[in-house]
Amino acid sequence: MLSQLLRKKLYERDWLEVEKQDSNPSQTWRRLKNQSITAINDLILLANKLPEDKQGEIFSPTRIEAFVAQILDLGELGLSHKDFNSRKSEIAARLVKRGIDLNICQYAESSPDTPSLIKPALNHLRQTVNICDDISYKMKLKNIEEKEEGSKYRYLFSWNNMLTREKDRLMSLIVSKTGDYFAEIRNVQDKENNKRIIEFGIDTGEPEVGVLGTFQIAINNTYTHAEACIFDIHHEMAWRDDLLVKEVAKDTNLTWRNNLNIYTHVEDYGIDFKFYIKNSNGSKKRTK
Repeated sequence: MLSQLLRKKLYERDWLEVEKQDSNPSQTWRRLKNQSITAINDLILLANKLPEDKQGEIFSPTRIEAFVAQILDLGELGLSHKDFNSRKSEIAARLVKRGIDLNICQYAESSPDTPSLIKPALNHLRQTVNICDDISYKMKLKNIEEKEEGSKYRYLFSWNNMLTREKDRLMSLIVSKTGDYFAEIRNVQDKENNKRIIEFGIDTGEPEVGVLGTFQIAINNTYTHAEACIFDIHHEMAWRDDLLVKEVAKDTNLTWRNNLNIYTHVEDYGIDFKFYIKNSNGSKKRTK
C-alpha cells in the first residue's frame, strides 16, 4: 500500500515531520487515508472468505498483536505511557467482547456435560465485558468534559443514552429545575419530528398516581438546536431552555459490509445526537 519512498520516510521519522516536508500534505494525507481504509476493507474480506489454514498464514497471533499494540499505543512492555482516549478505550472494549464471546462459546462447547460447573466462570467473563464497556464509556465522558474546558456550553446527555446509561444525568437536570428529588422516569413517548416526552414522578404502582410533571425535548429540522421544557402536573411550564445539538460522527466507510455474503455483526449504534446547555454566568458546574 505504501510507496517505497514513503515507507522509508516513516521508518526514519514520524508523520508530522514527513508532512512538513511534503509539497502538498493535504493531498498526500487524503490519498494515504483512502488507501489505508481500502487495505483494511480488503483484509476484512480476506478474513471472511479464506479458509482457516490460509488465514493462519496472514493473520497470525503475533502479527495481529503487534498491530493492535500500535493502535492502542501499548508500547514495548505492553503498558500505555499515555492517557487513554475514548477511541482507544472503545476499541479495547470491543476487542475484549469479541475475544470473550469466542472463548465463552469454545469453553461451553468443550464442557457440555458439566454446565453447572462452568456457569460461574462464564458469568465472570461476561462481567469482564461489562466492566470494559463501562470503562470505555467513562473515557468518552472524560474526553467530552475535557473539551468543554473554557467553553460556554457543558454536556448534558445524548438522545440514545438519556434513558439508559445517562439517565442519571437527565434526572439531575430535572431535579435541579424542579426540586423533585425522589422523582424517576415513569413513561416515555417518542413523537415524530425528533420529539420526546418523558413523564416523571414517584412510582406508586398506579399509572395515574404520583405523576409530578413532564420533560419534553424537540430537535429542530437542521439538527443544530433543541428546545427543552419541563411542565408541572398542572401543565404549567416550569423551565425552558435552548440546547446546542451536535450529531455524533459516524464511520461512513462501511459499504464493504454490504458486499459480503454473510452479516458481519459489527456494532453500529445508528445516528445519535449530543445535547449541550449554556453555562449560566460562566459556571462550569457539571451534571454528574
